[in-house]
Amino acid sequence: MKKLLLPFITVLIIGTVVGIVTLHHAPAATPTTTAKKAQVPRRVAPITASAVAKDSKLKYSCIIYYAVKHLKIQRWQEVSDFKLGWQVEIYHEASQSKYLVWPDKNIKTSAKALQPNWFTIENGQVTYDRFWGAYFQKRYDRNCQPDDDY
Repeated sequence: MKKLLLPFITVLIIGTVVGIVTLHHAPAATPTTTAKKAQVPRRVAPITASAVAKDSKLKYSCIIYYAVKHLKIQRWQEVSDFKLGWQVEIYHEASQSKYLVWPDKNIKTSAKALQPNWFTIENGQVTYDRFWGAYFQKRYDRNCQPDDDY
């Protein structure tokens, strides 16, 4: 009987050690469901009048956005690609500034053969318009100063 007791105790001790070691390991990965979370739209701060007054790029962007999205002037649809952006150049004439709007913020001077859209701001009122070819070409070369691209 003593011959059987020693192997029995050895198996019992080894079994106990194996059992304890396996209990302390991390449990096997259980399958999880991959439920998609509903994406919450990122909130953007509203544009305020003071922010527009302080930032000329924001002011020009608001004016152009309004022309593209809310006015029925077909010519302004030429600048409707928001990913390309715009290039705004300030054209000074007498006491009034005209803001030339070119499609594509990276447009080169050589590509500016077509007449641009333009707007003026006078006493807080915006007027949308476009140049006539002969008038534009003659005066644009001398008087236009580029503003920042955006």
